[in-house]
Amino acid sequence: MRMGAVTTNTVPRMRATTIILSIALMAAAVGCGSTVNQEDEARTAAVRFLAAAKHDPSAACATLAPSARREIETLAASYTLRAWDKSCADALGEMPTFPEGPVARVVVDSTHATARLRLGTRLRLTSDGGRWRITSFGFEPLVPAGELPATAAARVAGAQVGISGYCVDYLSGSHHSSIDRYLRGIDVLIDVYRIAPDAVYRPGGTGRGLTMRQVLADQASALEKCGFPDDAAELDRVLAVG
Repeated sequence: MRMGAVTTNTVPRMRATTIILSIALMAAAVGCGSTVNQEDEARTAAVRFLAAAKHDPSAACATLAPSARREIETLAASYTLRAWDKSCADALGEMPTFPEGPVARVVVDSTHATARLRLGTRLRLTSDGGRWRITSFGFEPLVPAGELPATAAARVAGAQVGISGYCVDYLSGSHHSSIDRYLRGIDVLIDVYRIAPDAVYRPGGTGRGLTMRQVLADQASALEKCGFPDDAAELDRVLAVG
């Protein structure tokens, strides 16, 4: 046989190789297209949620997987510093700032995807029966330091009003203020302090900030002056325990 000659046995092998390569290329093309479609679908799911989060919380929650709804409720509890017993839609309303799009990039890995917003937040999604749902957020619960969220600060302000009102009435001999509100106020201050002792509270939303540790200490001193040494001692004990 001369060098370079093609035998009859060689031709079928070449044709078989060509067919296999063609099939492989077609599969790769289909797979690539499929990935692109999944990225678009995951992106659409993320954008739909972000668009509805501020204007239609109920619709936004309907797009979430159960795990994401629970996460939103946990975040709301951390922002308000209280146990959460309301709906996912109510929880979205408590979020002080909810990141809005646009979605900068979507990465799909089989039935899971990550959508990254331009602000750096990442939304994690899962495909369930061809429908993409957000399963987790890249948010962190409130760190017990820094500025108190507005809702928690309002609770502290309300507690102080209830306590000081009862104190003033007691000193003046009046009985207009509610002792229940007074006692609830003390409980609120203790609860917020225990969750976020170093969080900063600004009376009236402006002016010099006080940590919850300082708020509790100042309240103990005020109660002592009002003639409530037992309640003052209770706050001092809470502070001592830390």
